[in-house]
Amino acid sequence: MSLVQRIAYVAVAAVAALSASGPAAAQVTKSRITVLLDNSGSMLQTPEIVDLPSTCTASGFSPCTASGGPVPDTRCNACVSWTIANLPSCASNWTTTCRNTYRNNCWQAVTGQTGCGNELVFTESVATRGDGSAQHPGCDVDGDGLADDSRIYQAKNALQIVVATFGEVEFSLWRFAGLEGGQSCTNANQCPTVP
Repeated sequence: MSLVQRIAYVAVAAVAALSASGPAAAQVTKSRITVLLDNSGSMLQTPEIVDLPSTCTASGFSPCTASGGPVPDTRCNACVSWTIANLPSCASNWTTTCRNTYRNNCWQAVTGQTGCGNELVFTESVATRGDGSAQHPGCDVDGDGLADDSRIYQAKNALQIVVATFGEVEFSLWRFAGLEGGQSCTNANQCPTVP
């Protein structure tokens, strides 16, 4: 069951339960639906989660075993960057202290594993930079020609399906207060396709 179908199912079930309960159940009334939408930045992300591997393999640097010399790519994974930020000397000379700090204070804490590794994998959604509306269509992340990839677009679509199932319904849509900000991209070609 897709996200849209789940939202629609829950909303229909809730309205049906409200319509059939209480002392006014014998009286014919319009169904009422009110929805408060989260309009935080997370709602402008795709529902799908993307794995983002971060590894030092390409630079030939192994933070678990390397020693000496400058680090060939100080950003090859987030824990190498973190180690160098905390111990700036590690950028020019990867010592035992650097290896231990990398392994014990970052890599193990982030991965939850013992030992040491070269790769970190973060999970993140892809920013759509819009809600699919005419005013703020956003990016077409999946390449189907439609800016319908954000969580908020899918929630609005589910709501439209729910409202369309009723002959008469009183409907209100709320959102949390927010500030609109400018976007650096003005067309889909400038939008990022990865987080």
